[in-house]
Amino acid sequence: GAFYGEGVTRRLLFARAELVAESIESRGIQSTWHSLVATHASRVAASAAAVSRALPSLTAILDDLPLRDAAFADDLLDGLTMSEIGVLYEFSLAHVDRGSRKSSGQFFTPDDVAQFLAARVARFPAGVWIDPCCGVGNLSYWLAREQPDPDRFVATSLVLVDRDPLALLIACVLLTVEFERERPIYLAVAGHSRVADALTDELPEYDYAILNPPYVVVPRDDRFASAESRDLYAYFIERMLRAGDRERRGIVAICPQSFTTGVKFTTFRQLLVRRLTTMDIYCFDNVPDNVFRGFKFGSHNTNRVNSTRAAVLVGTARVSGDGDGEQPVPNRHRITPLLRWRSHERAELFERADDFLSPLQPDAERAFPKVGADLVPLHQEMVAVEATLADITSREWTPFHLDVPMTPRYFLSAVKRSLDRGHVHRLYFPTSATRDRAYVVLNSSLAYWWWRVYEGGITVSKSTLASLPLPIASARRSLVVEIEKSEHENVVVKQNAGRRNENVKHHWRLLRELNRVVAPEYVEQLMAVHQNSNVAIYREANSSSSELRSVISTPADAPISRSS
Repeated sequence: GAFYGEGVTRRLLFARAELVAESIESRGIQSTWHSLVATHASRVAASAAAVSRALPSLTAILDDLPLRDAAFADDLLDGLTMSEIGVLYEFSLAHVDRGSRKSSGQFFTPDDVAQFLAARVARFPAGVWIDPCCGVGNLSYWLAREQPDPDRFVATSLVLVDRDPLALLIACVLLTVEFERERPIYLAVAGHSRVADALTDELPEYDYAILNPPYVVVPRDDRFASAESRDLYAYFIERMLRAGDRERRGIVAICPQSFTTGVKFTTFRQLLVRRLTTMDIYCFDNVPDNVFRGFKFGSHNTNRVNSTRAAVLVGTARVSGDGDGEQPVPNRHRITPLLRWRSHERAELFERADDFLSPLQPDAERAFPKVGADLVPLHQEMVAVEATLADITSREWTPFHLDVPMTPRYFLSAVKRSLDRGHVHRLYFPTSATRDRAYVVLNSSLAYWWWRVYEGGITVSKSTLASLPLPIASARRSLVVEIEKSEHENVVVKQNAGRRNENVKHHWRLLRELNRVVAPEYVEQLMAVHQNSNVAIYREANSSSSELRSVISTPADAPISRSS
């Protein structure tokens, strides 16, 4: 099977990585990559000449590769996609310094994801684009492919920037080799590219930015309005929206979806709302498939894939002079729920992604709520509920408590019994009645959905639990008894880091009954939140409502493991 896209097989990519490693050991990384791209460009030029075409810039390219080794004969880049070349380069960096990938926060974008970003560019008027963290040029390659005249675009409307001069050189060569036809473009694209830190250095003029910024937690930097985020990707996006003395016209970026939640990103969210006239945010989960599919070279841990929960941000900005004498265009801000898909649905997910967008609910100080269109009315109702879990919990020890395991995946539970596991939130209540009121809501799909709307990462925070609305005034005793019974009948065990962790996964019939109590008009929609594929739900919803009911009646991983 392909490693990232339509390129070589995973096994062959690893074989080429071994050859690159051998070359680095004998030649060093600079000479190895000068040799790799020189051999590739020369082979492509020879192939072009065989069909009465030319690569006009070959001489200029070879002049910029002085460390190439004439003994290097094999084109190890032949047949690789741009993303796979990026992976090979990431491997090279990790081979030289295992800590480089982690310290730089650099993750190369898979081809299908880069293509998804580039396809969003069709919404933008013509202008100059900057790729401020270009690496070896994957995003810029797909961006150019979307243009009606790619070689002209690369030569006149693309600015490449990277702190790594070797990566920037590779990008300039690869884009030239791919898109140059009759006229030379290498000197043009290399001439308006820049070795620079796009966060702090002066940049060439541009209108729009496309980027995959570094994902690194950094010290507070008060040069940025988003300083409180202490996250490099937020600083980069802010800088790209306003570099120099003027605001830019738009942005397409992929980054962690953490900015959609949390107090530390409040100012960053407000900045996006203020500056972007149109804004679409596509939010992606990392189970069962993840956006950055592939292999992490240089990883220090046993998790060999990049499991970041990613978001794609697409925004256009009104700048001074836009719309003079015209009626102002109203803002249009949209977001998707936290999307899940199975690996074989990946292409369909990207194709249908716009269908999952719904109006962004106004709650920017707390979060960008990740609410699907079918549950927007429920969100509005829940925000209006006066009582929250915080109102009925006690700060002091009481005999009335619930334990909430901190790591939801496809469900969330709250139990009275002790579980054999680490990491739970223990909540105390003043009376058994208040505890049972929380017991019903916390074990319903409403609580799990609320977590995905306002968080959705690895763990559920105590603050998100505290904000959970309580739409019922009391708990029916018979329902409490059913939950207590389920605690003993529906124990599931998951192995994590060599430790068995117990949890309670209620049967879907009980979940449905709980949902009828807390949100009677949204039972089916809430049941669907547990599914492992938004794509499947969407497909069924648009074919038959009866089929939809059959899909969402049984949440993901429906079979229940039972223990006494």
